[in-house]
Amino acid sequence: MRNIFITLLLLLQYITMGTAFAQDNLSALLPMPRNVETRDGKLFDMSKVGEIECLMNESHFIMEELKSTIKHRTGIEIPARGGNKITIKEESNARHESYTIEVNKKQITITGSRSGIYYAIKTLDQILLGDVCNSANGKVAQIYIEDSPRYGHRAVM
Repeated sequence: MRNIFITLLLLLQYITMGTAFAQDNLSALLPMPRNVETRDGKLFDMSKVGEIECLMNESHFIMEELKSTIKHRTGIEIPARGGNKITIKEESNARHESYTIEVNKKQITITGSRSGIYYAIKTLDQILLGDVCNSANGKVAQIYIEDSPRYGHRAVM
């Protein structure tokens, strides 16, 4: 009887340890954006990105930052072959440093102010970092993120 009890106790400990260290795509987000909505459905496949559409002036830095982030986290060079798409759109009336990221099964859309788009790419990097299992396979879970600064100025605390 004692052996059965010890075996069950060890089995329970093994199960709970495995789930305690499991990561999802939100585990590396720091600071946490204002609004994060995870969505169910098919994963976005980075290996099938055939096009990056960047609707902003002087976009070379942003494009290179995005490509570098994706290559570093997934090993995939963009553009690849396929029908998936990444769209980056600067909104002139967006609040300073604000952005949105929307990932669905066919497209990643990043919109925001010029500086906000940069922060969106850094957030995408954190998503890829936090979801190591999917990132290693070039996949991104469907998600919607909206963020903007909480204060009007940056300061050291």
